[in-house]
Amino acid sequence: MMILLLFLLPKLYFFYSSECGHCYDILYGIIEDIEREKKARVFIYDITEPENYQLLEEFEQKYQTSGEKIPIVFFKGRGLYGNDEILRKLPGLIHPAPKTEIVFFTQSGCRACEKVGALLSAIKKEYPGLRIIQLDLRLDSVKIIGEALGEYLGVPEDKRLTTPTIYLDSTYLIKEEIRYQRLKQLIEANPDDTVLLRRIPDQYRKRAKERIMGRFRRMSILPIILAGLIDGINPCAFTTLIFFIAYLAYLGRRRSNIIKLTIAFAIGIFISYFSIGLGAFHLLSPLMGNPTLRLIFSRGFAAFAFILAGLSFYDYLLARRRREREMRLKLPDFLTRMIHFEIRKTGYLWVSGIITGLIVSILEFACTGQIYLPTITLMASTSLREIAVLALLIYNIAFLIPLFLIGFAATIFTSEQVGGYLRAKLSLTKLLTFLLFLSIGLLLLILG
Repeated sequence: MMILLLFLLPKLYFFYSSECGHCYDILYGIIEDIEREKKARVFIYDITEPENYQLLEEFEQKYQTSGEKIPIVFFKGRGLYGNDEILRKLPGLIHPAPKTEIVFFTQSGCRACEKVGALLSAIKKEYPGLRIIQLDLRLDSVKIIGEALGEYLGVPEDKRLTTPTIYLDSTYLIKEEIRYQRLKQLIEANPDDTVLLRRIPDQYRKRAKERIMGRFRRMSILPIILAGLIDGINPCAFTTLIFFIAYLAYLGRRRSNIIKLTIAFAIGIFISYFSIGLGAFHLLSPLMGNPTLRLIFSRGFAAFAFILAGLSFYDYLLARRRREREMRLKLPDFLTRMIHFEIRKTGYLWVSGIITGLIVSILEFACTGQIYLPTITLMASTSLREIAVLALLIYNIAFLIPLFLIGFAATIFTSEQVGGYLRAKLSLTKLLTFLLFLSIGLLLLILG
């Protein structure tokens, strides 16, 4: 009987690309909900497969529709293109003519949201015509809708992406304001509410992303710069650069050439490090779209960050006692020898500085990546993609600042003097690294 009922459900066709990060927001969001609630028979196609792309073109001819954005949904004679259109129009096609609509913004791991979810389940039994749209603010497309809806209804800017939040008609309730009796009063006052998400004017949607990024620039840049700087004063990076400069001095290069080669070396490191960061972010972003996987990765990297915090504090104690050789967070000897070999092999040409930077940054990533990867995980779990790429750029520029300072200092002082100063400050570096790992771990636990 159940199988027969499933065949009677309307068919929904979902086309996406496995290389498209934001497609997973829809796949693991509204499409997964529709399939779980058995509102439609869902058919999913990855258009990176040739036969599926041909099928998409056949559907566009059949439905007489076309568009440039992905993912794409075909349902009840309609073609919907892109996250925004799907989130705005698909709920109305799945649940036609609702009597009353509540938009509930939540996020995985939010204890208060779980309580509000139970409240809404209870109140729906009393009002069977009630339609509840639950949106996860961890998804990029939902952040934009939340910002646009909040501005449209006059929600204070610092509360627009707060969870839990409920919208009903022109009223919003945030956190402690969400009470059973208050919600009943609003439902009875709006028995025939129109679909709220369709009422948001386009100009509010267009401004939403700009507003979110504006708040990021005002509030989030300093911690990212600090993380990059602390990673940049990592002894792994400094030891390599000092050896490089000392080797150039041994070859008798002028100070102007040392500056040029320091810049070339930094360019090579930036290309390699930024590429690694983008690759890691694009790998993690689709996984972070799945609440279960996001929780696993966030908790896993939080535990990793706490372990590194403990090791950094242990290294800090060793550094204070001048027992640097016993420290735990450092490059293995065989990698150090490989780096020194590459530096000697490439010589002292301009282009060799870039090549050396590329090779050395990959080899020393075993050490510098200890801060980088947990930071990328944090970005992937909390930011819009555009913001995360900007954050990666800022992080990598900050990471290079100490390298430039050391390179320029080497034109004034000897490499032994520079190295001696850095070794004297090693305990401070380890203490800062401990605090950074501790902060990243706590943020991943809170926000993941």
